[in-house]
Amino acid sequence: SALSLKSDDAEITSILQNAYYEPSTTSIVLGESNPEAVLTFTLKHESGLEVLREYIFRYNDYALEIKTRITALPLATKNLQYQIVLGPEMGGKISSQTDYIVFSGATVFVNNERIEHPLEDLTAPVYHRGDLKWVAFQNKYFGSALVPVQGTKAGVVYKEKDQVFVGLEYESVQSAATASHIFYAGTKELEILEEKGNHLVRMIDYGWFGNKFAFLVKPLLKVLAYFYGVTQNYGWSIIFLTIIIKLLFFPLTHKSFKSMKGMTKIQPYVKVIQERNKDDRKQMNEELLELYKKHKVNPVGGCLPMLLQIPVFIALYHALFFSIELRGAPFIGWITDLSVADPYYVTPVLMGITMFLQQRMTPSIGDPMQQKIMMFLPIVFTFLFVSFPAGLVIYWTVNNMLTIS
Repeated sequence: SALSLKSDDAEITSILQNAYYEPSTTSIVLGESNPEAVLTFTLKHESGLEVLREYIFRYNDYALEIKTRITALPLATKNLQYQIVLGPEMGGKISSQTDYIVFSGATVFVNNERIEHPLEDLTAPVYHRGDLKWVAFQNKYFGSALVPVQGTKAGVVYKEKDQVFVGLEYESVQSAATASHIFYAGTKELEILEEKGNHLVRMIDYGWFGNKFAFLVKPLLKVLAYFYGVTQNYGWSIIFLTIIIKLLFFPLTHKSFKSMKGMTKIQPYVKVIQERNKDDRKQMNEELLELYKKHKVNPVGGCLPMLLQIPVFIALYHALFFSIELRGAPFIGWITDLSVADPYYVTPVLMGITMFLQQRMTPSIGDPMQQKIMMFLPIVFTFLFVSFPAGLVIYWTVNNMLTIS
């Protein structure tokens, strides 16, 4: 069960998990006038095992502090080892189709590395020693984590009867142990996890590409949160964020379009040179370079400005896809949750139409076969985006509309 104690001795484990703990009170009430409360559980067993567990609750806080003291003088010669255990798979269940893209399950952050432990890979207990920050269960939007504060020597991940557990192993001397740690159970919201520290923010997984561009993802999420503070609607926040990004990149986009238009105008001359020098590539390249120079165009001028925008687009894509802020957030009318697909496929179809119009307005410089293939892309993307969260589709659609305008 969650937050249970365990020992390397099966009999002691049974006592730790099944014996009666005397509570210090039967209820606690938290509020602005009483922001903190302590709940203590005491176990005194006939075997000589004594346990004191202190839970410190704070008002309006996803985290609580846990202090544990175990003494067992009659059992000192056994030199018992203890763990606090979280599980099985607490917070690690997959809740939607798109969650399959994100790892759900046991995760450890140690030595500045985030390590995932899929169920099928756990053939024996795995111990993590060193600079251990936390052990956790998590899915796309939620996580539960144990953060060591004092008296912990290792993190552990193990499997029992096809169920995964994570825990912290205590430092113990003569069957006695004293440890403290923080238990966090809540949303994987950027602002909250940054405030908690202890690298808990690394519970957020933006996907392989998103993690590479995390330095862009986080600022974009903060700007999104700012617009939400103004509009109180994440749908409009996405639209305003897309407009801001489009304005920032307008000079590059304009330069790219201008370069592509220039290349389109000289295509007849390019084809003549290619046909005339089809057996002499060196001469062909020299004449093409002279042509580009004469007309003041750059053959890669249309690509480079767009390439510079790719990291930002990837970051925004992943910020919207993995952000819990969109979960359950409505936009307008039938879009009652921006984190799930449009139930009536209106936005994916609109996205496909805007993509088609954008292609029609973009100068074509490729061969006819390539142009025909490109014409099918709006159809392909429409079917692809049918299963994507509505927030993502809105972003892509607005981006297309701004490009057209």
